[in-house]
Amino acid sequence: MNTHRTPPPAPSGTGRWHTHDLTLHPDRVVKRFRAAEGPGPYARERRALTLLGRHAPGVAPPLLSSHAPAHAGDPPTLVMSRLPGTPLRGTPLTERQLAAWAQTVRTLHAAHPRNPPGTAERQARRLCRRLDGTA
Repeated sequence: MNTHRTPPPAPSGTGRWHTHDLTLHPDRVVKRFRAAEGPGPYARERRALTLLGRHAPGVAPPLLSSHAPAHAGDPPTLVMSRLPGTPLRGTPLTERQLAAWAQTVRTLHAAHPRNPPGTAERQARRLCRRLDGTA
């Protein structure tokens, strides 16, 4: 068990840890994804930021804009607001920081239920229509 509350060290021998490059501005962060990684990382993060902005505002930076590549080889880009504060990577967390982090994780996990209200009912009606031959 890690009692120091610091992130684990990077595994040795890894060439890189990320699929993107960041440019930090005072009010925003520009995240350019590597075209070689394909559209997956860009699309997943854009979807996550959109859903979090809708269902858990304040948990993640608001997405200001997104730019899909116009030409092959162009990097897909996300522009998001820059959150206030100090990066915590590599520093032990205080009890207060740990409690805030835990609350944020709870908020994140509760933000978008797997089956939003009405989903099961809609799925059941769709199945019944299909079985009845009316769909």
